[in-house]
Amino acid sequence: MTMGISRGAPSRGIALAVALAAVVGVHAVARAQTLTELDSTNLAVALRHFDVRLQQPHPPGYPLVVAAAHALSWLGGALQAYLAFALIASVGAIIATFLLGRELFAARAGSIAALLLAASPLFLYYASIVSVYPAETLFGPLVVLVAARVAQRSDSRSALALAPTLAIGAGFRPTMLVLLLPVCALAVVIGRPPRWPLLIGVAVGAAIVAAWVIPVLAKSGGLSGYLHASSLYSRASHGRSLLNGASFAGARYNAVQAIAAIVLGAAPSLLVLLFGILRGGLRTDHRLPWLLLAAWMVPYVLLYVFVLFGKPGYAAVCIPAFAVAAGGAARDERLGLPLAGVLAAAGVVFFLSAPSLKLPHRLSVYRMAAFLPTADAIRVQDRDSVAGHRPGLPCTGSGDKSR
Repeated sequence: MTMGISRGAPSRGIALAVALAAVVGVHAVARAQTLTELDSTNLAVALRHFDVRLQQPHPPGYPLVVAAAHALSWLGGALQAYLAFALIASVGAIIATFLLGRELFAARAGSIAALLLAASPLFLYYASIVSVYPAETLFGPLVVLVAARVAQRSDSRSALALAPTLAIGAGFRPTMLVLLLPVCALAVVIGRPPRWPLLIGVAVGAAIVAAWVIPVLAKSGGLSGYLHASSLYSRASHGRSLLNGASFAGARYNAVQAIAAIVLGAAPSLLVLLFGILRGGLRTDHRLPWLLLAAWMVPYVLLYVFVLFGKPGYAAVCIPAFAVAAGGAARDERLGLPLAGVLAAAGVVFFLSAPSLKLPHRLSVYRMAAFLPTADAIRVQDRDSVAGHRPGLPCTGSGDKSR
């Protein structure tokens, strides 16, 4: 059962089409050559003689990203394959976000959420380069969509699909296995799905996890080799949080940067969310959508701010949650959908024109550069992690070499 007002209206389908066209268009005309891209390309080319202990992925355990790139290698090579993967995952993220907003609230909320996701320059950036983040941005709302159907007792098939969907997403980004577990657990507790479909789904999910974990462990030389390769990446982020050696002052500074990246990345969604709140959009008899969104959003925000401060991609994967929340808050407002459309147009124009703008230094400090096709901040960061901790991969390219 869908919560909220009825579905329909051609304008909502048009809004989804506009969001999809924006992502495809940006991908076609604006793309940055970052060292993340060079690293991933080298990884795909060298896969036949790949040693996790020397040429460790980022961090060890993205087997389905590499598998997807190989499946798309007929497009002309590793670089084209990875870029196609980013585009496909980003288009899927738009559709999954629309479906989740529709499931939790109404079709209008889904349309608003899809436009707001396309309005984020941070989302547009990762949609146009080689990266693992588009896959997580896709599977986040997809897993929550299945969880919502379990919580609402929509059908037994949702209980069967919940664990396998999470397991496949975790093959693209292993941390999802832990971060999305709370929302899955909440859905099961509230929905109390039939036991056997749920247990069969868990067994299938465990088999899927084993299918990507075992090969990675084998290439690592066992669990000890895998943990050693993981520690190489952890050293690259040493001192960035209280849990990995940062002083209180350093952790506070990094937390401020992390919060700023989340706020700037989700700025269009936050504007519409504020608009909806001021118009009373949070007043509803249905609390379940907000509980599910909180169970999804809170672990990601806490991890990014307090535990694993790093690339703005950690903030990018939170954007669909903010977009769906904004769509839910503004779903009953006549101006909600037009406002989201205006913000989407503004976000695309800003993303494409920002490299020629002279931004204030303070915006650059708070990782504004990560939203732009030039992305100097990411180039510097990736150069350090690739050159300092991945000796098997060459480190050459057009990135900025200065600190």
